[in-house]
Amino acid sequence: MTGINLQSQLRRNILSGSFTAAIGILVSIVAYPLYLYFLGAELYGLWALLNVVIFFGSIGNIGIDEAIIKYVAEEYEKKNMAGVITYISTGLNLLLINGIIIFIVLSLLENSLLRLLNLDAIHAVLFHNLFPYIVVLSIFVLVVKYVNAILKGLGRFDQASYILLIGRIGGVAFAIIFLMSGLDIWALYWGQVISFALVIIVSSLLITHKIGFYYNPVRYKGRFFINLLTFGGTMTVSKVLAMLLEPFIKVTITRYIGLAEVAYFEIADKIVRQIRSLFERGVSAVMPEVSRLLAAAGDATKRVFSVMKKLNRMNALAGGLLFLVLFIVAGPVLKLWLGAQYHPAIIVAFRIILVGYVFNLMSVPSYYFFMGGGRVVFCFFNHFIQALINVGLVVTLVLLDAVTFDRVMIVYSCAVALSAIILMLMYHRTVKQTTS
Repeated sequence: MTGINLQSQLRRNILSGSFTAAIGILVSIVAYPLYLYFLGAELYGLWALLNVVIFFGSIGNIGIDEAIIKYVAEEYEKKNMAGVITYISTGLNLLLINGIIIFIVLSLLENSLLRLLNLDAIHAVLFHNLFPYIVVLSIFVLVVKYVNAILKGLGRFDQASYILLIGRIGGVAFAIIFLMSGLDIWALYWGQVISFALVIIVSSLLITHKIGFYYNPVRYKGRFFINLLTFGGTMTVSKVLAMLLEPFIKVTITRYIGLAEVAYFEIADKIVRQIRSLFERGVSAVMPEVSRLLAAAGDATKRVFSVMKKLNRMNALAGGLLFLVLFIVAGPVLKLWLGAQYHPAIIVAFRIILVGYVFNLMSVPSYYFFMGGGRVVFCFFNHFIQALINVGLVVTLVLLDAVTFDRVMIVYSCAVALSAIILMLMYHRTVKQTTS
């Protein structure tokens, strides 16, 4: 591609991320009130809790989905199709092995999780019945996200974003149909299965059209394995630490407060993060571009910093203003949106979490700069700080017998905000050292 075409594609990638995030918010506006209407807060809270299992299963990708974006982007920039296919095949082989391991580990953990959560008899039975199916789904998700990441590495972040959106819309539509048919919580499960099936099928078709059949199980290279494992290993530790943020909060709320409050946290947190994704998904498109630029010759570093400066300014001005407006109008808007399913705890959680994610939003360009540049140790440190603050403060609340929903929300927000501030400081220090 010429420089003009590359800039045009990057612009499409960034805009597609923001556009699909906006549509995703509209999908959630339709979905959440219906989920609460058909399931109630406690049953939806149980579903949110079961999604912790899928999050735990994501550790099995050992950061390969992020790594494959970087290395496929670099090999594709060099027009080394053999290298692209070898990286993809090496990573997928490793992913399938890890999937088997994660399946065994999760299956062994079921009884321990039930004891930890201290669920009542009815919800414990539902958890037990759904658990093996959720474990299988978590393995499927590993492969789906990996295949979608390949498309991003090939420079088609826009297509990858649209595919994820199609999957989300399809999954929610079928979940609502199943709920209306009386399937209860199983409707959400089958909705997710359909969603991820759509993503992997369409992603595979587009990748095959671009580079041909992309997986050869006997195609393997030790050096590529080491590269993926080195990059992905740091991200795996980061994901383990990420378990100590949102999933840890859900477990804490379930054990010490109740399942209904898990639902209120889930709705508030998801909406805030989806609003943030209006900016985050567009910025994440920069990651493969950073990898490509730094793999090329010339004034690549200067061009990368120029792009990052524009993105930082956009997040600070547009994002900051949007979050401020939402903080002010959140009360009446959430009441109007949720209607009879509204609960005051949702607005409390929403406003507290929103404050923390203002700072997180400002750190998004820094995060993807470090990812694209292969400096994942900074991303690891970000997750480490989050986990340390979150777990430390929650444990303090438990020891003082002072666990309340409001306080847990404040702890979560503080962990998100403080880790983001530290990441931004590390980025500015890197820029200063590189340009001096």
